[in-house]
Amino acid sequence: MSDIQPECHYRVSVKALILNKSRDGFLITQEAHGWDIPGGGLEHEEDPRIALAREIREEMFLQTTYIAASSCYFVTARATLFPIYIANVVYETTLEHLEFTKTPECLDIAFLTKENASDFTLTENAQALLEIFDPGKH
Repeated sequence: MSDIQPECHYRVSVKALILNKSRDGFLITQEAHGWDIPGGGLEHEEDPRIALAREIREEMFLQTTYIAASSCYFVTARATLFPIYIANVVYETTLEHLEFTKTPECLDIAFLTKENASDFTLTENAQALLEIFDPGKH
């Protein structure tokens, strides 16, 4: 069996759209391979919102205070580290605070806007979301 998934299959990931105060940008996390949207893989039979809260706890040691009942964006991209494609289901999310604990999955945090995007090396996930992000929707 090949190590690469056929192009018709995606790894499902749940991601958090954490908006800045002016609601024209969203939180990204610095990982070793670039800046990405917080979140991670959805396990079999796992509720997406529970998975998202788990991923944020594991990667940033932060608590969510709100995760929208339904997703606000759906973006696909090729994974940065692995030869797979990822389908990202994005939920508007709020956190208790932004005082994260540094981990290998979260070395730093910043708010990404269309104006400051050139300051970051974005993963394909973050770039795909930035391209369709509509501040007027939130």
